[in-house]
Amino acid sequence: MIIVLFPLKDFMNNIIDILTGDVNISKKERIISIAGGIGLLVAGLLMKKKNALSWSEVGTGAALLLRGATGHCPVNAALNRNTATTELAEEAENDFESIAE
Repeated sequence: MIIVLFPLKDFMNNIIDILTGDVNISKKERIISIAGGIGLLVAGLLMKKKNALSWSEVGTGAALLLRGATGHCPVNAALNRNTATTELAEEAENDFESIAE
């Protein structure tokens, strides 16, 4: 029984890390996520007939708003992808080039 619990504990720790990690999306992605989230949220709430489509729009819109507001994407974390550091590296390189000129 103890052998089974250790992998489960590691799995749960990985899930928690994925959901509550650091900023891993760029500023552009955050802006697009917030704009798309607002659009989907409003579209879902303004639908006259509340069906599965409207509630899925509300849920997706809320998830995109959360992604944009926190700057953390659980999918990026699961894939070990970080576009925020890529953006910072590009900005530093551009700053360095402008100083060198």
